[in-house]
Amino acid sequence: MLIATDRPGLGAGLSLYLGQHDVDVVGVVSHLGDVVGSAAATRADAVLADVRIGDGLGEVARELKRLPHAIAVVILRADDEPAVPTAAAADAVAAVGDPPKTLLELLDTVRPAPG
Repeated sequence: MLIATDRPGLGAGLSLYLGQHDVDVVGVVSHLGDVVGSAAATRADAVLADVRIGDGLGEVARELKRLPHAIAVVILRADDEPAVPTAAAADAVAAVGDPPKTLLELLDTVRPAPG
C-alpha cells in the first residue's frame, strides 16, 4: 500500500493505523508527480490517494492502472466533499470520517489477491 497525501499528519496516521492492521505500507508520497513512479518501484498493491493532493489525480489513477502489476486505487475524500470528480478512475472512494474499520474492509475488497 502506497499512501499519497500532502498532509503529513494524515499520512503518518494512516500509515500507523494500517500497519497495525497488517497492511504493508511501502511508503508515503507527498507530491502527485511521485505517485506512479513510487507505486511502480515498490510494486505497491494499492494506492490510497488523498483527493486534496492536487489536480490531475484522475489521470494519475489511470496511469496506475496501466502499470504491469495489478494495483487498486482508492481515493480518500473529506467528509464535506460529496462528489469526487476523479472517482471514475478509482476502484473505490473512502471518506476521512468513515469508521477506521470501514477503510480496512474497503481495502480488503479492492486490493488484488496476493500471488
